Amino acid sequence: MIKYLYANNYKSFVNFRINFDQLNLLIGQNGSGKSNVFYLIACLRDLIQGQNMALFTWFPASTKTRWLKSDIQTFELGLSEEEHKYVYKLEIEQNAENNTTKIISEKVECNGILLYQMTGSGAVLYDDHQKGMTVLVDPTASGVSFVPSDSSYQLLQGFRRQIDRIILCIPNPRTMQETITNDVYIPRVDFSNIASTYAELMQLDPEIYNDLTNRFREIFPAFFKTRISVEQFGKYLSFDYKYNDVTSSYHLNELSDGERMLFALYLLLYGFTKRGYYILLDEPDNYVSIRELQPWCIDLEEEADQNGQCLLISHHPEIIDYFADTRGIWLSRLKSGESVVIDAPGISDNKDLLTYSEMIARGMLDEIR
Repeated sequence: MIKYLYANNYKSFVNFRINFDQLNLLIGQNGSGKSNVFYLIACLRDLIQGQNMALFTWFPASTKTRWLKSDIQTFELGLSEEEHKYVYKLEIEQNAENNTTKIISEKVECNGILLYQMTGSGAVLYDDHQKGMTVLVDPTASGVSFVPSDSSYQLLQGFRRQIDRIILCIPNPRTMQETITNDVYIPRVDFSNIASTYAELMQLDPEIYNDLTNRFREIFPAFFKTRISVEQFGKYLSFDYKYNDVTSSYHLNELSDGERMLFALYLLLYGFTKRGYYILLDEPDNYVSIRELQPWCIDLEEEADQNGQCLLISHHPEIIDYFADTRGIWLSRLKSGESVVIDAPGISDNKDLLTYSEMIARGMLDEIR
């Protein structure tokens, strides 16, 4: 799981650290830094994975903290898997004179043991027996993206597997495509490839189909099943409903926005959180009613605690009131401009017995701004 994130000289993050549990809800006013936490984790993931993009695409000069004079940006990401505790450290230099961005230091450790280190003098890759091998690296790319497949590097490969489990998703039902293609099955940010994801997951684990079917039948009594329909112009994700003993089939795009959004949330839950992935989920409540959200929150809490991890951003009263008290991480933006993690505002003096969401709506928790 993702244990913590540290950043310095990145947007509103100055010597900023945030710790995570299996399930957390990030709470704070607009501009407090919630989305920046998610996007920074995703940028570090993409860099480590060796996505075919330039370094300045993820970390342009504009990401430097405006009121700091330093050109060095510092990042640290902590992950854990059973007895293994990984730490990834990165330093980036933004050179304003020649408009360049480069990595000046990169390091991976496992339980305090060095696995990889790159400095200005070169880069060294260490196997599980601490034998070092000098490697050539590009200062505009992560050297960790070139992990050898050799069995001697299982610890470093384990770190990469942890990174590959991170998924950033902001589901948008209006961009979700009903056609099944050869697209990657890991959800895209807007979950536009949901049909391809579904098709692949059904092959990987048939139990996911049972979980989805049972839950959807509870939510929509007329729902019968999901299926992959093969038609003249391709394969489609279809949904069968029974009305008056007559079965009608609908493509994904024929469903309402709310139905598509709910299907996406449960597919993320059963297809990824339950299978040990780390989901960064931003605004999952769009298009979904309060009555439909609570069962999902209950299921999410169970699966995150037992299997994977889910970090949420939401302004929805149902999600705030369900998770804020025990799962909330409160962010605030100081007058000096920095984002900080603060203690959860107390509600002991709440004589009117208002919920967290009601107190936020009435401006009674202005300290989280």
